[in-house]
Amino acid sequence: MLYKEKKDFLKRFELYKKLTLNSLRKQTRQGFDIAVKCNPKHTHIVKEEFPDIITFYQTKTTTKNKYGYYVDFVGWEHIKGLDKYKIQTSLDSDDFVSENFIKKIEDTVKGKNHSVHIHFQPTIYNIKTGEKKKMKRRYGEKGSVVYSLYNADVFIGCDSHLKMGNYAKESILIGEGYAFMGIHNNNDSSRIDM
Repeated sequence: MLYKEKKDFLKRFELYKKLTLNSLRKQTRQGFDIAVKCNPKHTHIVKEEFPDIITFYQTKTTTKNKYGYYVDFVGWEHIKGLDKYKIQTSLDSDDFVSENFIKKIEDTVKGKNHSVHIHFQPTIYNIKTGEKKKMKRRYGEKGSVVYSLYNADVFIGCDSHLKMGNYAKESILIGEGYAFMGIHNNNDSSRIDM
């Protein structure tokens, strides 16, 4: 939820609470930390409502790429307020997951000693209508937007989700049913007519 303006942050924060955070709180396997990357001037808003959520920020400025999308890819050297974790998971603030999502990640890496990239084939979720639909784009070699890194030396936000498989020895795609990509009219890159 890295927004410059408070009004933009508050709008997305409401969506985050309704979809993303709600789904994380309902996980069958608990004992994990929830961290939110946001503008340092918005951390108090998150902390006042959810003191258990870790807030962190980046020291490098977000820029727009040639397609007009915001790019905030940074390494650990530009991250403040977040410790390194053996398992890192990236989930956009307008997406959500099934109640067995965390269990699936942990079960997938159990017994592995090398680095692993786990990514999930998302199901499209129309936030306005509640309709769920199979995504036309099928992920495979290129990583999906919902993913985890296990035993990796890099910060999970160091590069595009499409390239995350390059940072692990093994890449595993998990099929539908675990991750849902929220589609709405206030998103940079995932406006899809359903």
